Parts: sequence; structure tokens; C-alpha cells
Amino acid sequence: MKCKWTRRAESEYEIIVKYIFNEFGKKAAYDFIASIEYWDGRINKFPEIGVPEPLLADRKNYKYRSYIVSKHNKFIYTINNDEVTIVDIWDMRRHPDNLSKRIKSK
Repeated sequence: MKCKWTRRAESEYEIIVKYIFNEFGKKAAYDFIASIEYWDGRINKFPEIGVPEPLLADRKNYKYRSYIVSKHNKFIYTINNDEVTIVDIWDMRRHPDNLSKRIKSK
């Protein structure tokens, strides 16, 4: 299966890596990067590993799934034919209502 990332997901990833590097150091940033790469590969191989995202269950056009990839973050993604799209990396410490605002309904 092919896996792609949206600009939002890539941007959020860069922000998180920079934050971890500045606050916790190089090793913590590398550990986070390794975790993201590992789970990206797993979701690519086994896209059904994630659960349907309950905060986005009302969406009709896409079935959003999520998978926790670190202590505070989860991938929000969709599966469409032979492609997985990582839509966002969601910081689970944020208010849940913001997720549905952040990912616009299509």
C-alpha cells in the first residue's frame, strides 16, 4: 500500500520535532522520529491497525482512523483504495472539539 502525508501532517511533525529537540534534547527528538517512522511503516503495511476516530465519526466522505504513535500524539489517517493518507498528527492533550474544527468536513 502507498502512504502519503498531507501538508498539515508534515508541518505538525516538524513543529513537534523542533519542540522536542529544544525542550528535551537531541536523543528525545531522535526517539520521537524513530517512533513516527516505525508507526508510519506499520500503518502502511497494516492500515486497519488503527481504530475509527470517534471524534470524526460524523464525517460522510471519509472514514477517519487513528492510532497512538507516542505518549501524547496519534496519527489521524484515511484509507482510500490502495493509499493511506496521514491527515494530521494530533496532540491528544488538546481539547477534543478542536480536532473536528481542525479537519474540515468535505
